[in-house]
Amino acid sequence: MESASAPRLFPPGSGHDRVAEAEKYYISLLGKPLVATALGEDVYFRVFSNAPNQIWTCVRDGNHHFNFLNEFSGKQLTRNIQGNISAFIPGALGSSPTRFLPSLHTQGGVSLVHILEDVLQVVEIAEDPTGVFMRVGLGRAAQFGFHLLEEAVPALRRFDWVITDVLARSSAPNYNGEDSDQRMDVRAIEQLVKLGVKSIISLNEHVLLKDEIEGLTRKGITYFHSPIVDFSVPTVDRMQNIFREFVRNRDQNPPRSSLVYCGYGHGRTGTVITGIQMLLGRRFPNRAAYRDNHVETGAQMDFLDAFQKSMPG
Repeated sequence: MESASAPRLFPPGSGHDRVAEAEKYYISLLGKPLVATALGEDVYFRVFSNAPNQIWTCVRDGNHHFNFLNEFSGKQLTRNIQGNISAFIPGALGSSPTRFLPSLHTQGGVSLVHILEDVLQVVEIAEDPTGVFMRVGLGRAAQFGFHLLEEAVPALRRFDWVITDVLARSSAPNYNGEDSDQRMDVRAIEQLVKLGVKSIISLNEHVLLKDEIEGLTRKGITYFHSPIVDFSVPTVDRMQNIFREFVRNRDQNPPRSSLVYCGYGHGRTGTVITGIQMLLGRRFPNRAAYRDNHVETGAQMDFLDAFQKSMPG
């Protein structure tokens, strides 16, 4: 994590104002970092954590009513005898058929209207640390955002080409607040292939697992690990070694594009990206120009000041 104030990951935007059959969603409380989470037979709104029990598949019956099946448990949203929204195996004892008609909320997002024309509400339980839960009733309808899974949580966030098809930057794969969160899974590798990335230069404090590196190799992607402690800076020798790895990839025929990442994708990544640009001949007039590259700490800017002064000419 490169910024103490950096928010934890959450599906971007406020969610879609539509629901489509067979799509997978995170269902958020509009404007809050809370998503519907199945815990046994209970459903709570909890902080987004990219967990399978927070993913819901939209299904539709012959009357065009919708329901939502949990990715982790296969249970569907339904109501228990208290009127609270729960998660039961479809048709299980203790559940009642709960189907919804999504409609636009007057203040944005989606209202879920129960088949009996009740609306889905959210009930605050201040003394319960588990989260807030849903209830079907006659009160004011809650506002929900439906975040399509594919666009809600790309494995590599903040991806950007610094030099088109040559040098890129991003967060660590599946980063969720700590360097140790990185996970080079199938989705991450597929994203790299789609983007045309051929080489990874990782500044993350943790090395990828052996099978993760092998997964990259099978797709023709090389992995170079040069760890830098969070909020810290590289040594001059480390910066030069990273640059040599970048040049080695760039100068192959055909050129191989390089992706630099740390954790969040700002401070350490911004420092190394700026250092590479300096070694390529770019000059930075002031610290504001560093900040444009998402360099964050005073120590990182001090390093870059000294590094630029060491450049010939």
